[in-house]
Amino acid sequence: MQENHPSLFDLLLEESSPWEALQAEQQLLAIYVLARLIANATLPHDKENGDE
Repeated sequence: MQENHPSLFDLLLEESSPWEALQAEQQLLAIYVLARLIANATLPHDKENGDE
């Protein structure tokens, strides 16, 4: 039997606190992804194609 996993959009519609609806592993994964995005945003980016 296949489990039904709601999407984040479904959680936002159904839950008053979507963060609390996530399992601990999902919360850790979300924190990890956000940390990587923030870290990448702070790195200098080289312009490879010469556009300025």
